[in-house]
Amino acid sequence: MNNIIRTTSPHRRPIMCLAVLCCAAPTWALAQDAGDKQALAQARMEAAQQHQAALAQCGKMPVRDKDLCQWTAKAERTKREQRAEARYAGTPQAAHVARLSIAQADLEVGLRMCGQRSGTVSRTCKLEAREQFSRAKADAEQAMRDGRTDLP
Repeated sequence: MNNIIRTTSPHRRPIMCLAVLCCAAPTWALAQDAGDKQALAQARMEAAQQHQAALAQCGKMPVRDKDLCQWTAKAERTKREQRAEARYAGTPQAAHVARLSIAQADLEVGLRMCGQRSGTVSRTCKLEAREQFSRAKADAEQAMRDGRTDLP
């Protein structure tokens, strides 16, 4: 029984950390206009601050959870910065680059999470993470062809 608790509880902490990071999205991002350098600088600064805060939270975790938490924090920072840069540029090409960077960040976190598992579960998890990346990449290509600038 004690072994089951140890193997399941580490997976909940990083997910909780991810939920906190996702919910902390700044409200100014919705009002940012294309070409607004001040908003881009503000977005980068806030992304860096939130990254540091997330890393501080990761420091309180056990080593196994800390690694995944740090990768999640890095991915969230990448997502925020890429979204801000895409809004700044306001072009379909910039949105395409942002979509691909976001998908890559999600893949890296997914693979790290899968790496903490073993055997068939790990292989299946990695396959699913790569399939999700492939779908995100295909969606990014389609959005580029459609000329869309909206981001996930």
